Amino acid sequence: MAACDRVVAEGFAITHSNGDVLTKAQKRVDILAADPIAPGAAFQLGVPEVRCYGTAAVSVGVVHEQARDIRYTHTYVWERGRWRVVAAQLTSRRR
Repeated sequence: MAACDRVVAEGFAITHSNGDVLTKAQKRVDILAADPIAPGAAFQLGVPEVRCYGTAAVSVGVVHEQARDIRYTHTYVWERGRWRVVAAQLTSRRR
């Protein structure tokens, strides 16, 4: 969680594919309450595309799971000497 706290900005919000929006604090609770990923739950990361706009950057990509793909968009800002994520959007698509 320490690494997450360094990368995730205080004003962070994530919009899940079901429409739920979580703040940084809510996402931390969600992560800590989750069961670890089962060893058989395979997924594969696609190659992300990153575009920089001065002190902002956008990363888009896909995570391939067994029955679905999850497309994501992450928005970063250069803050206090490092990149920090301020927003995330997930979209799920069944195969």
